[in-house]
Amino acid sequence: MIQDCIPHLVSPEDNNALISVPSAEEIKTAVFDMNGDGAPGPDGFGGHFYQHFWNVVAFDVVSKWSLCTDLSVN
Repeated sequence: MIQDCIPHLVSPEDNNALISVPSAEEIKTAVFDMNGDGAPGPDGFGGHFYQHFWNVVAFDVVSKWSLCTDLSVN
């Protein structure tokens, strides 16, 4: 079969890590690892905005991320 000719580049363990839903703490870590002075995203806000106002936007950011992962196709 053709799939037998295609090498497996992602191990099952790596695949599980890639499709797992990040925790709220992992999302916060990613936000604070962003370059605060980098280019703004499609919403017009850069990393510094999210870092500075994290206590205000955290719930919305985490809940929207969870919504996106719920809608993904596995």
